[in-house]
Amino acid sequence: MGRPFYPNEVDDPDLDWLISNFLSERPDFLPVESGFLPLILIPYVEEKTSEVIEAEFASKKAIKKETRLDKKA
Repeated sequence: MGRPFYPNEVDDPDLDWLISNFLSERPDFLPVESGFLPLILIPYVEEKTSEVIEAEFASKKAIKKETRLDKKA
């Protein structure tokens, strides 16, 4: 969100709905909650382990192989 929230909006139920809806639709964002900071939403990307990367690579490789076999048939 690219605009500031004004003090009179803090208790606004529409703002609460907007933030809740944003977070439910985008679970890759984490809110930073602190009494001293404004609302901060940080995108979170989970690091992949080498096993996950290898599994994804093997899966993509298998799909490419199947696609090539389908084209030959």
